Amino acid sequence: MTPQNTVAIVYDYDQTLSPSYVQEDVIFPAFGINGEKFWRRCTELVHEHGYDNELAYMKVMLDTFGMDRPTNAELKRLGSKLNFYKGLPEMFEEFRNNLLTEEQIAHGITVEHYIISSGLKVLLDGSRLQPYVGEQVLEAVVAGPDGANRLFTITGAANVSISVSGGQQQTQTRTFLVGPAFSGGQFYRAIGEASVSSQIVNIQTAPGSFQVQINSVEADWDDESGRVEVRVEIFVTVGAGIAAGVSQIRYWVTILAQIAD
Repeated sequence: MTPQNTVAIVYDYDQTLSPSYVQEDVIFPAFGINGEKFWRRCTELVHEHGYDNELAYMKVMLDTFGMDRPTNAELKRLGSKLNFYKGLPEMFEEFRNNLLTEEQIAHGITVEHYIISSGLKVLLDGSRLQPYVGEQVLEAVVAGPDGANRLFTITGAANVSISVSGGQQQTQTRTFLVGPAFSGGQFYRAIGEASVSSQIVNIQTAPGSFQVQINSVEADWDDESGRVEVRVEIFVTVGAGIAAGVSQIRYWVTILAQIAD
C-alpha cells in the first residue's frame, strides 16, 4: 500500500475562492450572455426535466453557444480575468512556504490543493491560481451499469523524477493517489491515461537520440486510503553523450462509482 503522507485540501470555486460564479465573472460578459435568462433555463431543466444541476448548466451553455463555441485557448485567456477574494492567490504562496514545519517536511509530508471546477478547468488553467493547484475534479450524474450513478473525471500532474544518461535505459513505475475517497461498495471502476509533461534533455555529443514513453497506466481502488491508486510505467532510453530526465507527468483518470443520494 502507498504510505499516507499527503494532505489534500479541496476547495469549491464559486463563492468560496471567488465572490461570484465563474460563468458570471468572465464568460457571460465576454460573449454577451444574459445571466438571468441563462439561470432561469437551468432551473427549468432541473425542476421540470430532472437534470442534475451541473449537467443542466453545461447543456444550457452548449445550447447558448450553438456551433459558435469558444476554443479551449480562448477560455484559457479568459481565465486570466477571474476575480478572487482578497488574499488570493497570496494565501497559497503562504501555504507553500510556511504551512509545514521542518519536522513534517523531513517525514515526507506534503500538502496539495484541489479545486472543484464544475467542467470549466481550462479557465482555472489560465488563472493566477494555476501554479498552486494539484488536480481538478469534475463530478457528473450518470446512469451506469450495476447501479453506478456518478462519473468523476480527475486531471492533474504528478512529479516523477527519473534521470538517465550515457547510453542507458530505464523502466520505472510511479504510484500515486487521486480523487476523492470511496468505500468498497461505492467504487465500481477506474480508467487512467498519462503523458509526459516535463522533460529535460542535455545533448553533450551530437548527433544523439533519446526516447521517452508511457508503457502502461493502471487505476484501481486502494482499500487502505479509499482513493484510486494510479500506477504509471515510464520508459526512458538515451544514446551516448545524452542525459535526459522526466520530472512530471499529466494524468487523466475517470472513476465510476455508486453514491447514495
